[in-house]
Amino acid sequence: MKVYSLVILTSLVLIGCVFVDQYPVEWDSIKLSTDKTCPDVSGKFRDRGERENSSFEPSLSYLLLQLHNQKTADTVEIKFVEPTQLLFRVFSEQQLQAESLLSSSKGEFQCSDGFVIIKRGEFINREGVFAGERWTFSLAPSKNGLVIKEKDSAVGMMFIVPVVGTSTTWSRYPRAN
Repeated sequence: MKVYSLVILTSLVLIGCVFVDQYPVEWDSIKLSTDKTCPDVSGKFRDRGERENSSFEPSLSYLLLQLHNQKTADTVEIKFVEPTQLLFRVFSEQQLQAESLLSSSKGEFQCSDGFVIIKRGEFINREGVFAGERWTFSLAPSKNGLVIKEKDSAVGMMFIVPVVGTSTTWSRYPRAN
């Protein structure tokens, strides 16, 4: 009986999930910068991207600006205003819908390992869930667009059960015409 109790207790304590998606070999290679400078991720990109072996179309405006009305967005413009400032602009039928200016000096983005890296996080305390979630978006240019490596990590409690999880996915966004 003690063994069964120990097994049940251990399984409740160690509930977790890990998903790591490797960079798709069929996609164009990404162009990482080789020094501490940021890669050139400038351009206009379609808001809806793609993931390998999935019909899900991630939204670039949602990832970068957390816009919840992203269904109306069709393009996202990214450009460095200065080496330390990165501007995101969201358009719908060529009309500006939203924009955000990030500063590396304020810690809102950084350049590391050849990527432009943006980190976000939030605490959740609702509907029986108490958790912290952290996202890291690593942006890099490719031949035909923008590639984003998205790492999501969470730790918390769902009702009284501890939960831990992490996932890594890749998305690509073609250049807009």
